[in-house]
Amino acid sequence: MATRLYFRYNQSPDVTPSSWSTGWNETQASPVLSVAECLKGSTTLTTFTVATGTAAGPNFKGGLRFVYGPLAAGSIGTGQTVKGVMRCAESNAGANATLAIAIKFIQSGGSDRSIALAVSASDNTAATPPEMTTSLTNRRFNDVNEATSIALSNVSWNDGDYLVIEIGARKGTTTTRNLTFRYGDNSGSDLVEDDSSTSDYCAWIEFTNNITKKVTYGPTGGITPSGSLSNRSKKTLPGGVTPSGTLVAQKVNVTTKSLAGGMTPAGTLVRRIGRLFTGDL
Repeated sequence: MATRLYFRYNQSPDVTPSSWSTGWNETQASPVLSVAECLKGSTTLTTFTVATGTAAGPNFKGGLRFVYGPLAAGSIGTGQTVKGVMRCAESNAGANATLAIAIKFIQSGGSDRSIALAVSASDNTAATPPEMTTSLTNRRFNDVNEATSIALSNVSWNDGDYLVIEIGARKGTTTTRNLTFRYGDNSGSDLVEDDSSTSDYCAWIEFTNNITKKVTYGPTGGITPSGSLSNRSKKTLPGGVTPSGTLVAQKVNVTTKSLAGGMTPAGTLVRRIGRLFTGDL
């Protein structure tokens, strides 16, 4: 079963990744760090701006990270792929920018577990698409061969790990330009899977395999009760009776008395006298 995730706005994940994937040449000084979820949370659709910088291109600049988990243990096998679409734009055609993505799994402490997809983007800036245009328009994630169903590496992850999706751009300018990315999930519709639509719907990413969250039963970390359970004495029963004393058992010896059908019981019959006790529980 496929796993489709949406990019939520302004929701802090349980864990912060210790690092970006090594394929990013630069990262935004104040990047987006939020949550990815399989269910929409009606978070605001918003635009985030990444400055290309002036470093000689082409190079990759990361700007957004989304975390999904904690996960149940699992793996990605041979033939599994990922696809997705996000609205994005470049402020000037000279930016020569294409949408880029990287995917990895991290441990609960934030360090890397495995790399499912190294930083990937189309390198074709002679055509638009895959190059961004100057207004927010759909762009599908591509690899260097312009494949939109991108092959993933064979990886596995442990119970309690997290999935991290990193998004940015491959850019080819030494002049500072602005790149914008639209995310959030406050729409009932998903972006169409194309490179031309401009409707303000939800960006998404979809894995061909099932990536499931860890099932947690009750609060983690244990529960520490406060207060006291003592002083449960002298509880008044209906009719004004206030019990006291202790709970006792009275033994009654039963011998040789025949029951119906000729049965003769032996041993000890214990009759409980249900008197409540005073004092602490």
